[in-house]
Amino acid sequence: MKKAFALFLTLLLLVQSSAAYADGLFGSLDEVFTLLPSLTYVTGNDPDDTGTAADGGIVMTYRDVNAKQFNAFSDYLSRRGCTLVSSDTNGLVFHAVMELDGEQFGFSYDKSAKTAVLTYPEGSNVEDYSGDYAEARALYDAGRYEEAYLMFRTLGGFRGVDDWLRTDEQMHDAALKYAAYYDSFSPASIVTLGSYEQDNDLANGREPIEWIVIQREADRALLLCRKIIDVYPFDESGTSTPTWETSSLRAWLNGAFMQDAFTESERGTILLSSVDVRTRHRWMDGPNGQVWGSYEDDTQGNNTQDYVFAPASEVYHGFFDSGSPDTFEATPYAAAQAEGNNGGLITGGYLCFATSTVAPPRPGGGVGVVEIAIGQQNFLGSEVTAKTGVRPMLWLDLSEEGAHWY
Repeated sequence: MKKAFALFLTLLLLVQSSAAYADGLFGSLDEVFTLLPSLTYVTGNDPDDTGTAADGGIVMTYRDVNAKQFNAFSDYLSRRGCTLVSSDTNGLVFHAVMELDGEQFGFSYDKSAKTAVLTYPEGSNVEDYSGDYAEARALYDAGRYEEAYLMFRTLGGFRGVDDWLRTDEQMHDAALKYAAYYDSFSPASIVTLGSYEQDNDLANGREPIEWIVIQREADRALLLCRKIIDVYPFDESGTSTPTWETSSLRAWLNGAFMQDAFTESERGTILLSSVDVRTRHRWMDGPNGQVWGSYEDDTQGNNTQDYVFAPASEVYHGFFDSGSPDTFEATPYAAAQAEGNNGGLITGGYLCFATSTVAPPRPGGGVGVVEIAIGQQNFLGSEVTAKTGVRPMLWLDLSEEGAHWY
């Protein structure tokens, strides 16, 4: 028993010198774990007794705790980042006071009785994995393997879940399915999300919406609708000083379009994103020819927070070949909606489409103007009341918990 107690103390003292290593291995411990540790993580069982101490604290008693579980718990406390405040040994009984994130709790273990007792201050939040385990197991038994996989992953070593995830066929398949989905979002690849009428044949239902991956970051991807999906005026009011913030197009994209084009679960994967309309990027004349530069444009209004937005004109610089039809091809449905509208159909199914960039106010007043794209560095102006093509953009959540991968 003395050997076990010595191992316990050694592990706890090592944690202070290996904090950086632990953070690298398990992520930020402060972010991952916010609850005080309990033996339930190691034993897989709820406390045999839960009571209240004289000072109002919480007392949890675990019976039939063997030496292996005792050592496993000491290792767990080390990985959690707990520090040893004090300890003493009285025969076969070991006592320790631990601290995590400034909050202290007590731990004692009686070898002869095989009993462990943890005491926590009044009002403490103590981890309890048993409910989550039961819910994850119910999902697994119901054949909802992907949902079960996500929940089991949060349980870590509870009841040997980590080892089981690596050996169970259904969990292995769920992990591969997520990995394949995640890897499909490489820049310039085509992915599908949502559905919308596109072939102009209402009788056969809606078609999946295709998107081009413009940019990929760790757990999110910037998507641009592959084709012009519909037509809509930038600002129905006809104001002389339009902005993206106050535009009809913004309201429609984040309202009616988002509700119509995506299911509830798909909407949950679309991230609320900052849309910077004040910083513009353009080719400008420099001392040695044209240079790609940025400038502040006070006519653009305020930056916004949106789920779906119109692309700024600079999206096309460098990504598409000049004049590529992919930059302004419309679906048959969008082309049909554009016929007869000012600024609509150009030729054979190709449309101008609105950006989030507005032109400076006209010197003589009148209806405001929005930039419309017709190719890589080719932009025209259109009165904001005209129905021009709509080509949405959005940031998609690719994290396991947020992605629409099953």
